[in-house]
Parts: sequence; C-alpha cells; structure tokens
Amino acid sequence: LTLRSFLNGYTIKSCDLSLWSMLSRNELWVKLSSTVSPPSNGPINVLRWFKMIENSQEIQDAQSYVDKQQQQKAAKLAKQQKQKQGKGGKGKGGKGKGKGKQNERNSKQKAEASASWDIGIDAKKWNGKIVTRFPPEPSGFLHIGHAKAVFINWNLAKKFNGKMLLRIDDTNPTKEKAEFEENIKRDLVTLGIKP
Repeated sequence: LTLRSFLNGYTIKSCDLSLWSMLSRNELWVKLSSTVSPPSNGPINVLRWFKMIENSQEIQDAQSYVDKQQQQKAAKLAKQQKQKQGKGGKGKGGKGKGKGKQNERNSKQKAEASASWDIGIDAKKWNGKIVTRFPPEPSGFLHIGHAKAVFINWNLAKKFNGKMLLRIDDTNPTKEKAEFEENIKRDLVTLGIKP
C-alpha cells in the first residue's frame, strides 16, 4: 500500500471492504492503530488505507443502513413489548392462544432459515474436544481467502474451548520458502490468532 490507494485496482472492491471489516473488529489492530502516527515505523500506509476506506461513501452508506435497521428493530421490539403489556396476559378466548402459537411457529421457522454460524454441535458434549486446522502452503503470502478460512477455524475452536492447529503444508517443496512461512506466522499474530 506504499504506492497504492486500494488493494486491487483503482476503486474500492470487495477485498478492500472485507479486509477493512475484519480489521475494524480485530482487537490487536484497534490497539496497534491507535499508537501509529507519522513519523513512525509502524504500518502508516495500512493506517492511511484503513482510514480512507472507513471514510468512504460505501462504508458510510452501509453504516447508516445498519443503524437504520437497528432502530427499526428496536422500535419493533418496543412495540411488541407495549402490545404484550397492553394485553396484560388476558387472551380473547381461544383465538388469542392460537395466534400466539402461530406467531411462535413463524418466528422459529424464520430463525431456522436465517444464516448462522451455529452448525448444530452439542456444546456440552464437544466442549474442549474440537480441533480445527489451518494448513497454508508457504509458497506465497496470505490473502483474503486465507483470512476467511483461518477466522472460521479459529472462531469455531474458540467457541468450543478447543484448539486450532497450524500445519504448514509441505506438498510442493520447490515453491516453498522460509520467508513465506515466517510471514504467515507473523500475519496470524497480526490477525490476533494464536494457534
């Protein structure tokens, strides 16, 4: 990013937005970026890129959309609470009960159909027994696809008090270099991942 404004090309792409999103939620990056100011040997160009993406119209639009959705959700919940309090627990014969069950059924169906990281693992049964792995090949630097894979594995292992193994893949020794292996380990630490 020394001579570039974006990760790929001359406009904001999904890779810029994805990396910005991951960094903005990473505790290590938040801590590191608060200490960087010119002149510094720190990641000044990455910080410049991060601030530029953060102030971009795309991120501002997304943030205002999220804020609007949260306000609508809060208003809807408040309205539902108010309606429940207004009824005071008194139903109107059999109709009130049936409607409540119907709404409950609809909300369950919506919850089951929505996207989720919950993949149905019994937390009590598998607590401390989950082992995931991240097997990068040290023939190049990590990219956004690696970040996605490592975050999925790391978060799954963390959620169930398990562990994630870092296995440096050695299937293609002609392309592999020690430089890439060391850089992979450094990048994982930067992302806040400790296998």
